[in-house]
Amino acid sequence: MEPYIYYALIVAALVVGYAIGRKSSQGEDK
Repeated sequence: MEPYIYYALIVAALVVGYAIGRKSSQGEDK
């Protein structure tokens, strides 16, 4: 399998998690 697929999944997960975290906790910064 192509290794870049795993990188894409990881990046996508990070972006989605980051976006959800910012949206659910507005005004709060870690």
